[in-house]
Order: sequence, then C-alpha cells, then structure tokens
Amino acid sequence: MRTAAYYWSATWVCIGETGLGQARTNRKAVLNMEQDLKVSVKEIETPPALVMDVQGSMESWQGFGAVAKIIETSVQKLLLVSMKKVDCINCAGIGKLMAMSFLARALGKRVCFAGMQPGVRRVLESLEGHCLLSVYDSEQEALAAGESQ
Repeated sequence: MRTAAYYWSATWVCIGETGLGQARTNRKAVLNMEQDLKVSVKEIETPPALVMDVQGSMESWQGFGAVAKIIETSVQKLLLVSMKKVDCINCAGIGKLMAMSFLARALGKRVCFAGMQPGVRRVLESLEGHCLLSVYDSEQEALAAGESQ
C-alpha cells in the first residue's frame, strides 16, 4: 500500500509522491484543513470511487482549496463524503458541501454525502441544503445510488 500526505495551508497545497490524478488501489491521504477538521482520502475499486472520510467540525471555508483540488484531479467519477464523524456544522460548512457538489457536477462527477449525525442532518435540513445535495443514510446506500447513475 502506498500512502501520500496532502497538507493544506493558506497559500499552498503539496501533493505527495503518488499524485491524485493516478489511479492507485488502497491509496490513502490525510488533509488537516481546519484546526478541528481532518479528511482522509482513499480510493476503492468496487464501485470505482474516491472516499473522503471527514472528521471534526465544519465551520469555515478554510481548506476548501485542497478539497477542490482533490475533486478536480480525481480520476473517479463518484466521490463519497462520509460525514459520520462530523460533530458540528454551520452555514459556512454547508456552503462548503454545496460548493463541492456544484464543482463536481461542473466536472461531470458526482458527490454523495453519507452517514450524517442527527444534529448535523437537522442543521442541513433546516437550511434546506438537503434538497440540493445527494444525502444518504449509509455509505453503502450512497455507493449503490452513485453506481446506478
């Protein structure tokens, strides 16, 4: 298994040795995007997808450049964002989710969000963000839905 690390700061993104544009099995990466937010990235083969496992609080736009770079350079057409470890979100975080989805659509890709905590889902629904995003209860459900489209 090859591993690459992706670091985000206010001015640069350093992509590790494996590069994001190359398809590699079991490749993983970790983004430290905000003080309280981490994203690990891995590729899966069946169905072919890029899985972003988000952990922490989504309360700002900080780090969006790194996420946008991942979406732009990914060879997979399906991107799954696992939100089961996100414990807090605000309108800036929801804006980040929407921007991820809109960017992926513009590039002919699809982003699915899965496994949201009840409190996070309530915030999303209260702002009616769930109407604009592909939100699923589980990762398996999101992968199945993404594969069928």
